Amino acid sequence: MQIVFRKNMKDKVENQVLSNKLKHIEPLVDSISKAKGIDCLELTVRKSNRMKSASVLSKGRLLEIKVTSALVQKLNQDELAAVAVSEIESAKNKDRQFSAFRNIMVIANLGSGLIILERILSQASIQQIGASLVAFGLTGLFVCLGRSMDFERIFKADLHAAKVVGKQAIVSALRKMKTNLINFPANLQAGLLSLVSLSPTLDQRIRNLEKKDKSQPPAKSE
Repeated sequence: MQIVFRKNMKDKVENQVLSNKLKHIEPLVDSISKAKGIDCLELTVRKSNRMKSASVLSKGRLLEIKVTSALVQKLNQDELAAVAVSEIESAKNKDRQFSAFRNIMVIANLGSGLIILERILSQASIQQIGASLVAFGLTGLFVCLGRSMDFERIFKADLHAAKVVGKQAIVSALRKMKTNLINFPANLQAGLLSLVSLSPTLDQRIRNLEKKDKSQPPAKSE
């Protein structure tokens, strides 16, 4: 695992502290990435108060995991390892490419809706409006299917991290990342935001991990 600091990381003392912390997860992260067929893993740190992570897989065997300085500072070693493992799994599942296609469908769906509105206002023919409605329905179907599959793919990456590092580590990391977000009322998060979000919220990811744990049958005593 190669650790790279962006240009805005100018404090050498801070960089050394973060580097030492990240090196503790290097053996585990390297073994997981090699098992997934990744030849080169680069962990890039940029200066930011936001707790975020992202992964980019290019040319099939080169993976870059982008993290912020705040994320490295506030997560412990197990939590950092869990986030890294989740990002590796997401990258190998090509989640970013899948999300990009879904976003294109969202734009197409919105465009179709605007065309329908424009044709209604301009009193276009029934055939023209009907064609726009068909396009709107088809793109909407792709958006719904993509949203459902996106949820499953992210949940799968979280479950993989829980299996490798431990459920408590990934759940704790997600809870700490929540503190970085705008605190909407709980009923709003559980209702409107959950419905309109194209990807699962942190609360949904946490609940899925806890639900999977509860759904497992208790071990039989001998």
